[in-house]
This record gives sequence, structure tokens and C-alpha cells, in this order.
Amino acid sequence: MKYVELIFESEVWRIPLNIIAKHRAKYYSVKEGEQVYQTEFDYIMKDDDEGIDWLQNNMDLKDFSDTLIKIKNETNIDWRNSDDASICEIK
Repeated sequence: MKYVELIFESEVWRIPLNIIAKHRAKYYSVKEGEQVYQTEFDYIMKDDDEGIDWLQNNMDLKDFSDTLIKIKNETNIDWRNSDDASICEIK
């Protein structure tokens, strides 16, 4: 499974990439029609930069808070100001 990994000074969090892909696909399927859902979903799953961009610019914490995975430390997070964001795949 692929995740967006957000690295802060003292903490690391992961968000499943498929949650971000579903969010984008739903947005575009409402806007352009159901036929684009799978295309938009696949686009995010294949393009790491777009997944990060969509998360940082189009999602609110409520959109993914129940899927956050804390890797280390616990504080308030602001995913828009992560020191580093990347895609990681865990098998």
C-alpha cells in the first residue's frame, strides 16, 4: 500500500494514498461525471507529486483524520507545512 509520509521536525505521519485518490476522484466525478472517477483515482495512485499536491491544497484534516498513522511522536500537525512530504510503499 502507498502512503503519503509527512515528516516534521519531531514527528512522522502517514496517510494512505488511496484516501487522497478517492477524495480527488469524487471531486472530479461530481464535477465532470461518474465516468472520470477511475481515471482520476488511477492518476493520483501513479503520480506521487499530484497526490501530495492534492492533499496539501485541497483537503482538510476531517477528510483523512481517521486514517492518519502516527509513526513517531504526538503533537498538533499542520500537513500544509510539512518539512518534507513523500510517497512510501509498504508491503
